Amino acid sequence: MSNRTQHPMVEPDELEEIFEALDALQASGTTNMVAAPSWLRENFELTKDESQYAFEQWAASKSNG
Repeated sequence: MSNRTQHPMVEPDELEEIFEALDALQASGTTNMVAAPSWLRENFELTKDESQYAFEQWAASKSNG
């Protein structure tokens, strides 16, 4: 991941990539989305706070969408 200037912020370009990955994960049906923050930590090398933040942003985009 790129250098982050604010913790637990995730850079916008990273969020775009993460959102695409979460959309694909959801569409695959292979993982309950409740486990998505853990999946993000494993696949994007995010901290717990960063993965939770990214997941919450993704979930909010779905409810606003």
